[in-house]
Amino acid sequence: PAPRPQGAPTALAPPTAAPTPAVALAVSPAAPIAAVAGEAQIVVYDTETHHVEAALPFDDGHVTRVQFSPDGLWLIAAGGVGGRSGRVDVFDVVTGDVIGSVARQYDTVLAAAVDPYRELIAAGGSNRKVRVYDLLTDGVAHTVEGHNDWVTAAAFSPDATLLATADRAGAIRVVEALTGRPVHEITSDGGAVHELAFRPDSNVLASAADDGAISLWNMDDGARIKRVAAHSGAALSVDFAADGRFCSGGADGHVKLFDASGGGITAGGGFEPMGDWVYQVRFAAGGAQILAGAWNGKVQLYNAADGAVLWTFDTSPKPSQQVATARPQTNSPH
Repeated sequence: PAPRPQGAPTALAPPTAAPTPAVALAVSPAAPIAAVAGEAQIVVYDTETHHVEAALPFDDGHVTRVQFSPDGLWLIAAGGVGGRSGRVDVFDVVTGDVIGSVARQYDTVLAAAVDPYRELIAAGGSNRKVRVYDLLTDGVAHTVEGHNDWVTAAAFSPDATLLATADRAGAIRVVEALTGRPVHEITSDGGAVHELAFRPDSNVLASAADDGAISLWNMDDGARIKRVAAHSGAALSVDFAADGRFCSGGADGHVKLFDASGGGITAGGGFEPMGDWVYQVRFAAGGAQILAGAWNGKVQLYNAADGAVLWTFDTSPKPSQQVATARPQTNSPH
């Protein structure tokens, strides 16, 4: 069965006066669940029933990044308190237990990623370094140097061979995931890079930058394949679907969808603007849906085909969304 919470904690934190900005969300590749970071917790929802499946505590400041492992068994959460503390927690998706913490430091972890085999976690931030932690030995496998500004993004390639990292000055470093050997040094001319994403075939890296563009980079030679003018403000997020389509979110409040070659796809009447900076976009339902989070705390699930809004909620879940009892272990058809 697909990994999903069973007996994980579900007690919600008290609602905040205003919703926490929806800057960190993730969709499981293995089950119809999504994780949305709020105040002092990460809430896991069923994207079909919209019920709360788990509420995972994160007591160290704000969560900046969440990611499921490709097999859906783990959820990593990075964050912290600026100038004071930071870490990456690893949650068991089924039990909700924290099975490890890495990257404990004296500042927020701004960028984090887990590799496809659940052996490495990369973490970086204001110290301009990316440390890659070996979860088998509990040590640091290697450190990515060469960034001259805060590290803002990290991503492992789906084939687990490469690690890409980026910073606030627009530099992108691509190294061998296991060894840290440099592969490409890319200078994005669009200002700060806010997110990186690999195409599922690992041959193309996408970067979302301050100038509003999504750039596609060839991993054979590090050259730019295409620059896609996606947003009228900063491009803040980018994600790939299995078929090579990609979506983006930006400071203009818009969610955009593109075909594999970077051509814009008009989904019906387009995606309804979110009314604030769209900080995170993730494909869901095998690429049929897009989950998006904005600075105003709003989270929306869109139908990718026609742009219809399927679900709207925010980062401060209401008790009515909770399941009254744990789902019974029956041989139901679902």
